[in-house]
Amino acid sequence: MKKLLPILFTLFLFTGNAFSQSIGVFVGYGSSAFGDDFFGDEAQDENQAKYIPVGAHLLFGTGGSFEFGAEINYAAVPFTFSMDEMGDMEVEQLYYGALAKFKIGSGGGLWPYVRGGAGLYTGKVNIKFSDEVKAFGAEDTSFDLKSAFGFNIGGGAELDFSANNGIYAEIVYHIVTREIDEEGSESFEANNWALHVGFHFGL
Repeated sequence: MKKLLPILFTLFLFTGNAFSQSIGVFVGYGSSAFGDDFFGDEAQDENQAKYIPVGAHLLFGTGGSFEFGAEINYAAVPFTFSMDEMGDMEVEQLYYGALAKFKIGSGGGLWPYVRGGAGLYTGKVNIKFSDEVKAFGAEDTSFDLKSAFGFNIGGGAELDFSANNGIYAEIVYHIVTREIDEEGSESFEANNWALHVGFHFGL
C-alpha cells in the first residue's frame, strides 16, 4: 500500500489537466447490523442499536470521475444496547482508512457516485450499570476492542454549486469483525450502516 500511493499520485499529476483536492465533513444516522454471535439467544433484528457518526475525508482527483484519499469516521453517539434491568452496553467505533469514489454521468452539477473503502476499526465497549445494580457495589467498566481491518461500500450523490464545492448524501455499509482485547474473548460480526449528509469544499 505504501508503495502504491506514490504511483497513484504520480499518475494523477501527469495524466490529468487539473489536480484537485477537496475536504468533506458529514454527520449521519445509522444502525448496527451485528450478527447472531453478538446477541446469542436474543432476537437479532429487534435488538439492533442506532448510532450517530460524524467524520471527514480528504480527496484527490483530476477534476474527472475518479477521486481517492483518506477518511475518518467516529460514532459520536455509540451503539447502545439495553441489558434490561442491568443497564446499558455501549460499543464505540472509530474508523480511519482509504477511500475511493467513482462519479457516474456527465456532470451538470449533480453527480451520482459509488464509493468503497478499507481501513482500521477501533473502539471500546462500555458497561454502564443501572442505579439498582450499582446499589450492590457494581461499578461501570470499559474494555478495549482489538483494532480490526474492515471494508465499507456505498453510494450517493453530490450537488456541486461550483468546482469542488457542494453538498452530498450517501449511504455506507461497514463490514468488520470485532473482538474484545481480553484473553479468551470471541470475535463477533459488527457490521453496520449509516446515512451521511455533508458538504465538501475545494482547497
